[in-house]
Amino acid sequence: MDKINDDEWEYILITKLMPYVEYIKKWWSLYGKNDIQSTGVSPMTFDDGTVVPQEIFIRTTTTARRSPIKGIQAFPFIPTSYLQIYKVPGGMCRMIERVCERNIEIDGLKVIEKHNLPSTWHQGQFVALVPKEIYNNAQKLGRYMYLSKEEILSIADGFLTWPTIRKCRRFKEGIE
Repeated sequence: MDKINDDEWEYILITKLMPYVEYIKKWWSLYGKNDIQSTGVSPMTFDDGTVVPQEIFIRTTTTARRSPIKGIQAFPFIPTSYLQIYKVPGGMCRMIERVCERNIEIDGLKVIEKHNLPSTWHQGQFVALVPKEIYNNAQKLGRYMYLSKEEILSIADGFLTWPTIRKCRRFKEGIE
């Protein structure tokens, strides 16, 4: 069996990711307006009823510093097992890792591969697509912050509690 070169594998990987690009771009266009309920992994959904492929998930961390993609607290990803790439000499995971090391982009989205991280999809491999301008300027993104029901109600009443102020000061002081 002839060994396929990286350019051909890059083409195959991009072809497998293309069906997801429009949904991922839509999610990024709504960044900051997204309804994040908790940290962890959740399926991608839209309030307007857009039907999203089941293979796309959202990863959200408590802080941007603890994110698998440093500085980006919430991002969409696809577990590579859903890409259905077969008969890869040396294995599909290694091939995807090698191709992504070449800094590939799809339609302005940087393709980022991660694997064997304890906090991610069963410690398996995934591919995230992040707009290049966001990836290069992640420190300018807003942050998601957990607020208790009491904190939210006090803010709605125009009163800030000390715990809420301390949470906000972490951002001001550069701890986040």
